[in-house]
Amino acid sequence: MTWPATRFFLIQSLLNDWHTKQLDFVLAYTQADAERDDLYMEIPKGFECEGSRDTHVLQLIKNLYGQKQAGRVWNQHLVKQLSQLGFRQSQVDECVFYYRHSIFLVYTDDMILMGPDEAELDVVVSLLKSAFQVEVEGNLCDYLGINIKRQGRTYDLTQPHLIQSILSDLGLNRADASCRQTPALQTKIMGKDLDQPPHDETSFNYRSVIGKLNYLEKSTRPDIAYAVHQCARFCANPRKSHSEAVNNLTLYLILSISITFPKTKSLSSS
Repeated sequence: MTWPATRFFLIQSLLNDWHTKQLDFVLAYTQADAERDDLYMEIPKGFECEGSRDTHVLQLIKNLYGQKQAGRVWNQHLVKQLSQLGFRQSQVDECVFYYRHSIFLVYTDDMILMGPDEAELDVVVSLLKSAFQVEVEGNLCDYLGINIKRQGRTYDLTQPHLIQSILSDLGLNRADASCRQTPALQTKIMGKDLDQPPHDETSFNYRSVIGKLNYLEKSTRPDIAYAVHQCARFCANPRKSHSEAVNNLTLYLILSISITFPKTKSLSSS
């Protein structure tokens, strides 16, 4: 499931005034049978059984988190069960399913159910519960770490927790951190800057922060797309100027969230 597809269906739900529900598969991977019947594991600590850990092992009959094939096995099980329940899989996006007039979006174990008939959505939920362990989490409000708030004819999508995490990575969670009005310096094109000192990895993990910024940009913040792209080009060999650009971008993000910080001394962007 891609976020462009998710946003497309969210827009459709607004335009057509559809009902929405948010659901979750409980321990999704373990709901599928193990792919093979000759899979064994050592008896974990704290698990009591007859026999000694030195002479006994456990046979896996269910799919288990941590196996390299676990995601594929769960997906195959999910698609097979949904097909037997009467769902049709989209030919464009494999994570989109249709049931009569309802649309079902799946991302691993998180689901969005939407459609014009609330009674039909209840029928779909009953069908899902007949084949899976499913938890109904109510109306759509928090999907894949993104806060979704409906305000009239619009959806407000925000990721304050991810932004807070990025601020913490850079040590910028201070009450009087200097905000920036733009995500990047408009007059400067970033280059390799090999004449500058290397980025100090003890200050923050450059690649980790870029990864978080990439997810933020793809999900809810297209306004930082160009700045993130420029910083991401230099992950292999970041220099001081690149870390300063990431710092500037993060200070720009402060404008979009409300955070209560402890009082400290002024913090510059350098």
